[in-house]
Amino acid sequence: AENDVPEAVFNLGLAYETGIYDLPINPKKAAKIYKRAVGLGNLEAMVNLSRLYAIGEGVKMDSTKAARLDRMAAGRGFAKAQCALANEYFAAGDFVEGARYCRLAAEQGLTEAEYNMGCFYRTGQGVQRDVGEARRWFSRAAAKG
Repeated sequence: AENDVPEAVFNLGLAYETGIYDLPINPKKAAKIYKRAVGLGNLEAMVNLSRLYAIGEGVKMDSTKAARLDRMAAGRGFAKAQCALANEYFAAGDFVEGARYCRLAAEQGLTEAEYNMGCFYRTGQGVQRDVGEARRWFSRAAAKG
């Protein structure tokens, strides 16, 4: 992490967030390190820091910063961020945009997003109701366990 290798910096932040490698759990330190990893372009760090902002752990709660980080990582094609952004749109009542981002993540094989797409097609939230499409997405997710 001293040489600013993005993955190493991210892993150090994760260690402080979760307490792995016998490090004490320290959300403030984790957030600070994630910020460094974000500056180095690490997509996982963007998603994890977004979550910390969303719940106010280690940083002051800030839904605007959380959404900005998710959009940044989603714009770079990161499936976990696309799924997180989809959830944010759904929570805000924008089901069409939520389904759009969820589909982007599902098409990359993110199991959670595949399952969610099945739910959307089953209920018609954000998409045209289609039982066959729902079955297809549920099957893709179920095939992975």
